[in-house]
Amino acid sequence: MNDDLAEARGALERGNIGDAHRKAWDAAFAAENARDADALDEIRSLALQIEERAEGSTREEAHRLAVYCSACSDDIRAGIPHDSTMSRLFRRR
Repeated sequence: MNDDLAEARGALERGNIGDAHRKAWDAAFAAENARDADALDEIRSLALQIEERAEGSTREEAHRLAVYCSACSDDIRAGIPHDSTMSRLFRRR
C-alpha cells in the first residue's frame, strides 16, 4: 500500500494524472483491506489533489475515490465491518 501511495504521489508530481489516479485507487483498496484509516485519510487528500488537476471522467473518478476513502475511514473508526463499505458504495455493481 505504501508503495502504491508513494508511486501515486510521484506520478502526480510529474504531472501524470492517469497513473496517479490508478495508483491511488490501488493504495485505497490495500488500505481498506488492511483497515488503515490513517492511510485512507492520506489517500483522500491525494485524491482531492488529483481531482483539482484532472479533467473529465478522471476528475469524476478522483472525486469518487475521495468519497470512498472518507467512507472507509469513517467506517473503520466506527468499527463497522469490512464488507459494509464496499457493498454500500458499489451496490449497483
